[in-house]
Amino acid sequence: MNGTDPPKLTPLLLTGNVVNRPTQVDFTACRIRPTTQNAGGLWAPTIRYHEGTFYVTTTLVFPEKEYGDLSRWQNMLFTTSDPSFNDWSDPILFDYPGYDTSLFWDDDGQVYIREEISQYQIDVRTGRSLSDAPQKIWAGMGGKAPEAPHMYKKNGWYYLLIAEGMVALNSDIARQLQGHGPSGAHSYPALIIHFYDRDPERIRYWVVFLATRVIKDAFPIGRETCLAKVDWSGEWPVVATAALENEEVGGMIDLAKLSAPPEDSEALDVLASPRHHLLYLRNTSLDACNSPYNASNSAQPSILILYSQQITLTDPSKSPTFIGYRQQNLYFESYVQLNITGLADRSEVGLAIYLDHEHHFAACVEKRGGSCRAHVKRVHPDLNSMPDDRDVVNSTPLPIAENATVIRLRVLGEPEKYTFEIDLNPGRTAPGIHPLGFGMAKDVSGGFTGTVVAIYSSHEGSNGSIIFVQEWKYRRM
Repeated sequence: MNGTDPPKLTPLLLTGNVVNRPTQVDFTACRIRPTTQNAGGLWAPTIRYHEGTFYVTTTLVFPEKEYGDLSRWQNMLFTTSDPSFNDWSDPILFDYPGYDTSLFWDDDGQVYIREEISQYQIDVRTGRSLSDAPQKIWAGMGGKAPEAPHMYKKNGWYYLLIAEGMVALNSDIARQLQGHGPSGAHSYPALIIHFYDRDPERIRYWVVFLATRVIKDAFPIGRETCLAKVDWSGEWPVVATAALENEEVGGMIDLAKLSAPPEDSEALDVLASPRHHLLYLRNTSLDACNSPYNASNSAQPSILILYSQQITLTDPSKSPTFIGYRQQNLYFESYVQLNITGLADRSEVGLAIYLDHEHHFAACVEKRGGSCRAHVKRVHPDLNSMPDDRDVVNSTPLPIAENATVIRLRVLGEPEKYTFEIDLNPGRTAPGIHPLGFGMAKDVSGGFTGTVVAIYSSHEGSNGSIIFVQEWKYRRM
């Protein structure tokens, strides 16, 4: 490889999760402030590597508490020697009055933790401060909410990179030779999070940043991770923003210029995929052999059994029977084949497009008074109705025969909407496909992380349901 060769980047593969067992973090009090999409949970994880150990700092946020309440932020540090084995430590807690924490090792071995442009020296083994209260080191360049600081050292200079403009408009970088005050600063028209990539023969610099693809007010995938080249041959890093501006990253995309790719991709078997690809709500057990999930020991090992709970998708704090797979494409389809013979009265099972407990769609089959019907439910704060009556206007309930055993629910995702349907005769010669309705993508857009395709089950009565999930596929289109 020489200096003129193009960089050889390989696709990033998910090998595991830092939080991978219930004993590490308790999400019970992590809610969403009503009607704000100000979500709790883990914010802004940053990964660092130093002398054989990987470090991840993050903040467990409780948004129902006031911003100035120090108990709103629970900062924590995880470590591992090999992230591919999912052997991340239990969290080491440390006090910090905010979020977006990031570690920096200086040449003398001292370690500093930063957030919101302040810092203190930290003992990474215990989380204890070694230099008392955090000291403010920069005020940014005048933009709103300077945050997400990351420190780098190059040629004797310390470079502090931050985001401004409420994680939407600009990022700034300052540098200093010594002490705590910047001796110069530059601003960049891109959301820059941190630098990345060094090859063994020549140092190359990249930025990792977040961007949204907004199509007619819809961005259901949320913020997506992107890369851009950086030229740091001079005193200041220069980001190649031309390509970003041409693609209108962070701005509106003309739908006429966005055509669906050919339907040539293979469907992913979600049930057979590695367990760390699946998503759960809050404190749900990740052990597939325990309630509410149980893997079958029959000849079809990918069958999953859902045990319903008296917890619905609209619950703001509890953990319903819910397993999700993140939406990764603007055009996609996902379908799930269910054996519903165990559907109890006053129960439901369904396939959902889930953003949060206040914003989601669900193509569901429910039983009431011995009768089954299928329809689409729309949950959104703007609806002037009670939680039990949130049907989307264009969804007509479809009666299902009492002797129905196996059905298939399908969602087709497009940049502006989701279309739902049910097949009452999956795999049979006689057609049994019926449209159920659709929901607009703008109604599940907002927040940070984007939507999840999920299967769920809940009940209201004294008896719960036992639903066999025979097949679950996701396919990019």
